[in-house]
Amino acid sequence: MIGIFQSFFYSLFVIFVNFPSNKCNIILEGKKVFSQLDEILSIPQIDVIYIGQYDLSISLGIPGDVSNPKVTELMEITLQKACLTGKSVGCMVHSVQEANKAILKGFSFIVYKVDCNILYDSINQFLAKINDTGTCEIS
Repeated sequence: MIGIFQSFFYSLFVIFVNFPSNKCNIILEGKKVFSQLDEILSIPQIDVIYIGQYDLSISLGIPGDVSNPKVTELMEITLQKACLTGKSVGCMVHSVQEANKAILKGFSFIVYKVDCNILYDSINQFLAKINDTGTCEIS
């Protein structure tokens, strides 16, 4: 099964198939999809469940507050249920510390930041090395 399923405003989930391994990954983002979690987890072709914390926080009315208990509770429930069905669960982290915590909890698919954050951090590191004369410090 490959496709995109949407509610009125938020994506319910997106299914990707990585052809060399034939792994089927889905992204859970809207609050409505979590009410269908047991049904989704019963689909044997799904191998990896990725939780889109930021879109989930928006759908819960707390945009960007991914550490809010409303978000973390749904993540914990998903992790517990998915592990019982033998599926891997993924999430996004922003630091080594967050990655270690996620791995210890049982998340096995870890995404490090989003591309725009990585680019932003890289540019800021570059700009921090430019001194007042406009030349770059060599390190």
